[in-house]
This record gives sequence, structure tokens and C-alpha cells, in this order.
Amino acid sequence: MQDKKCREEYLRRIHKVQDYIEKNMGHSMSQGHGMALDELAGEAGFSKYHFSRIFQGILQESVAHYVNRIRMENAQFLLAHRLDKNITDIAYELGLSDSAAFSRVFKNYYGISPREYRQEYSKNCKDSFLLSAYNMD
Repeated sequence: MQDKKCREEYLRRIHKVQDYIEKNMGHSMSQGHGMALDELAGEAGFSKYHFSRIFQGILQESVAHYVNRIRMENAQFLLAHRLDKNITDIAYELGLSDSAAFSRVFKNYYGISPREYRQEYSKNCKDSFLLSAYNMD
């Protein structure tokens, strides 16, 4: 019974940190460490060492990997759906120092540059795809 309560409390704290990371994605987070591990551990109410172990144990990925994955998933969305934002704007929005750093991280993660991704996505996606049949009259 006590183990279940403890696990539920750990999950609550980790979910709080996940929300915090997503709300603060624009802060400089160099590969997950710019937003200090101390800061994230403080949000969870753990020491940074205990927090790292708990986070990894619950999510099966390190804090740095989680932050980078969320950043890259957001990058994909912004590149595909926010054509009003240029690549530099997206880099800043995701907390990266410039478009060159963003391009390196994105290419390392997906094997394609942000510019190439945007071009491929727009070429392979039909405009009507985002419209429901109801709106096509």
C-alpha cells in the first residue's frame, strides 16, 4: 500500500516537471542542461541526483533526452504548421542560441535539416488535408 502511494507521489512530481519543461521550453536549455537540473529537481522537490534517478526510472529516458525529444517534436510541428515563422524564430522559440545550432541539433536527431524537412513536408502535404469535408463546400 505504501509503495503505491509513493509511486503516485513520484508520478505527480514528475508530471509537474514535464509541465514545467513544456511551459518553459523557450528558456535556453543546452541539450537539457541549460534549464539547470537543480531547477527541475527543485520543481519536483527532490535532490538533483534523486530526481535524475526517479525521472529516468519513470520515463525510461534521461532528463536531457526528454528535453531534447520534446524540443524536436515541437520543432517538427512549428516547421510544418507555422510557415509564418522562419527557422531562426523557431530556434529562439525553442531556446536555442541561433539557427545554426538548431539546424545541427535537428539534423542530428532526424537526419535532415529543418529547411529540408519544411520543404519535404509542404511538398508531401496537400492543402486540403487540414480541411474537414464539412468546410469544403
